Amino acid sequence: MAVTEQTITIGYADIKSKVKKHFSIIGKRLSDKQGNILFTGVTLSSTEEDILKQYVKDAAETFVSSFSPLIAGYTDNTDDVVFTYQRNRVSEGKANAFCSLFKSYVVDYVAYSVLSMTYADSARKYADDMTNHVNSALKLIFQKDAPASVSGNLTDMTGEVILN
Repeated sequence: MAVTEQTITIGYADIKSKVKKHFSIIGKRLSDKQGNILFTGVTLSSTEEDILKQYVKDAAETFVSSFSPLIAGYTDNTDDVVFTYQRNRVSEGKANAFCSLFKSYVVDYVAYSVLSMTYADSARKYADDMTNHVNSALKLIFQKDAPASVSGNLTDMTGEVILN
């Protein structure tokens, strides 16, 4: 059977945008003692940008390590993390779901890493989501579909076995 590979690319800009959306939702519900809403205008310094990029890389490496038997390649550069995996065990639909779970895991990992420093209660939700994403991805990838049924039985088979 031929090996089918699929490449997944995580773009830093896409992840940053999604994380900022999560933070803006959280920020609308948090305020300081003066009643000012937090996170209304999320801006990042160059140092914070570098830290978020490191979180994206860490998230990808953590997720990919759970699937190491299937990983055919892994690359990270300044703006993207790319990995290729063997998807000959799953249909294209399941492979697309796996890709979505991976991207959601990265977003949740970055959000968790940032929030856990100051808002542990909010961060806990992201930790639970990360666990759910990995468990769901494991079920998708390592659950092999049953072979197609064939009409007939062993007595209908013909052929020979040669032992050396």
